[in-house]
Amino acid sequence: MKKQVMMKLICIALCASLVTTTAFAAEGTTANDSSKNYKRQETVYLITDPNGNVQNETVSAWVHNDNGIGNYSESTNLTDVKNVKGDDSPTLDGKELEWKNISGDDLYYQGNSSAQAPVTMKVDYKLDGQEISADQLAGKSGKLEMTVSFENHEKATKSVGGESRTIYTPFLAAALCSFSTDHFQNVKCSEGGAVVSEGNNQIVTMISLPGMKETLGSSISTLESLSKINLEDSFTITADATNLEMNSIMGAALPAGSQSSNGSFSFDVGQVDSLVDQMESASGQLSEGSEALASALSTYNNKMLELQSAVETLNNGINSLNSGSTELAGGTQQLSSGSDQLASGTEALSTGAKQVKDGSSAFAQGITQLDGSVKQLSAGSDQAKDGAAALQSGLGEFTTALQQVTGSLVDSSMKQISADMSDSNKPFVQSLAKAGSDTKDIGATLQTQNADLIKNLQGIAATTTDATTKAQINAMIAGIQNNTTIGTKLTGLGNDIQAIGQGANSTLTGSAQTIKSNFAGQEKKLNESAQQLNDGAKSVADGTKQISDNLTLVSGGVDTLMQKANELAAGAKQVSDGAESAKNGANSLKSGSAQVNAGASALQTGATELQSGGIQLQNGIGQLTEAAGTLAEKSGELSTGTNQFKVNGIDLVANKVVSSKADAEKLLDLKDAILDQAKSYKTFSGVSDDCSNHVSFIMKTNEIKKDDSDEKLNEDASVNDGIKTKTDQSFWARMKSLF
Repeated sequence: MKKQVMMKLICIALCASLVTTTAFAAEGTTANDSSKNYKRQETVYLITDPNGNVQNETVSAWVHNDNGIGNYSESTNLTDVKNVKGDDSPTLDGKELEWKNISGDDLYYQGNSSAQAPVTMKVDYKLDGQEISADQLAGKSGKLEMTVSFENHEKATKSVGGESRTIYTPFLAAALCSFSTDHFQNVKCSEGGAVVSEGNNQIVTMISLPGMKETLGSSISTLESLSKINLEDSFTITADATNLEMNSIMGAALPAGSQSSNGSFSFDVGQVDSLVDQMESASGQLSEGSEALASALSTYNNKMLELQSAVETLNNGINSLNSGSTELAGGTQQLSSGSDQLASGTEALSTGAKQVKDGSSAFAQGITQLDGSVKQLSAGSDQAKDGAAALQSGLGEFTTALQQVTGSLVDSSMKQISADMSDSNKPFVQSLAKAGSDTKDIGATLQTQNADLIKNLQGIAATTTDATTKAQINAMIAGIQNNTTIGTKLTGLGNDIQAIGQGANSTLTGSAQTIKSNFAGQEKKLNESAQQLNDGAKSVADGTKQISDNLTLVSGGVDTLMQKANELAAGAKQVSDGAESAKNGANSLKSGSAQVNAGASALQTGATELQSGGIQLQNGIGQLTEAAGTLAEKSGELSTGTNQFKVNGIDLVANKVVSSKADAEKLLDLKDAILDQAKSYKTFSGVSDDCSNHVSFIMKTNEIKKDDSDEKLNEDASVNDGIKTKTDQSFWARMKSLF
């Protein structure tokens, strides 16, 4: 047991060392030696084909000095070095790169390299279980299987615990691959990877410590079981592909914080001896305490019996309270229900009374309007009656005069025509034209008066609500509309007279006998029209007189109706006011009864809960009393057991501490060897001795597209546009957010 505890502590120490240094490096932070003036950040870009074979290596470097760059030199494996943010050019003599007289605090440059990267990424493909090259995948459909592998090429042989071990430089490697849902479904990744949904894409992320499994050797199983750290170098991704197209796989690698002071994690095995001594002392105290506990629990058991009796008495009182509160709640419920019904009834009464009040007021106003309309109608009917009588009288005179005029016109005209046939007797023609015009004017005036009278009557009918009065007015309008034909006939008669004049003018040169015969026909027609006009005027006079007589009767009835309507409105107001008072009182009663009912319900609920709680308390006290007895009994057994645990457990563990020290010290030696190897890796392309350096690696595969061209398969232009510091940070930031 003691040995297992110590091995757990050692494994935790090793994991803490690796995770602490790796996490520190992932943030891109270095602890620089105060004696160095220059700080350098180096980013290596590896552009590969879809299988991970490197096609291009570009290194971007940033050198900074708070006191100015001035002259700077370093040993490098770069070629084609160029300044990307300035005009100064370097000199490259073999592997010695030198910059002279650089102004400012920063220097940015990049170059190409053919050196082996310490960590590389390889990708293999299978479709429907068969291996397939990347250049044949575009546009295919089926079950895709991808294997992404990281390989660590940086290692050394070291002596660990007296034996030779291969130690790989610890690197943190990560990869990210995006699968569009347009082409991939059911994306999965093996242990150590994660699949995250992001919009229309499935993002697969993988993190590894390549080579660490080989470094740990036989200790790997213990570390993985205790720390849950995944140390796989390869990851398998499966997906259902349709018309396959795939974006680039982005990878990155960072050395595990070689210059970070946080990389050291000390652990003294001797501390375990002290811990064991403390455990022995504590076990003795535990044995003594268990004896005291047994005595105290015996006293506690006796007091619990007394408490159980008191709780039974309390529970009986609670039952009585619950019964009374139930009866009270029933009564208040009936009161609340009755007040609700009363409030509803008075609400309906108030609403109906208000409607009666509003209706009676509206009825009184309508009667007032009817009275005014009837008076207007009566005045208009009197005028109409007088006008009809005058019209009848005037038409009688007009008919007599017309007969005389036409007779005299015929005689005088015939004499004149006989006397002077050659001059066509123009005065005669003109007299006929004037007679026709006057007749037309009389007809038009009659039509206008009839139209105005009809309009006034229609306005009165629109404002009248009494059906009988409205029917009488409509009958008057219909009678006047029938008499409008008189005006129309007068207008036609005027047209006929004018036609006679025009005909006479055109035929005077003809036979006088013919003229007389034609005129005699027109004279007859004119006399007939005049007689019809006279008859219509008599009908109008009779109808208007009847309307005037009826309106006198209607006006008296409307006065009486208006008086009763006002009395009805006053009574309805009194009823409405009383109903409103009754409603307010009913609402007050309803509110008060609701409060009483709520209080009674709350009391009943509380009493019920109190009764339930009392029962639970009584049951719990019973169980607690029983448990107290059991606890008092078992405390004696505990005292005996703790004594046995001290003798047969703790004392034996203390004796075995010495035998586990060697294994623990061996695992700690392995941890120190890994950290030493981490510190040994400083740069990829080369760096000056007086310059601190931080290096990171970015890997990118080419896309797999149906229309891939040579230009896409050899894509590398994107890394030649300057320093990629922001790209590095965004990549790591995205990785961190996904995990």
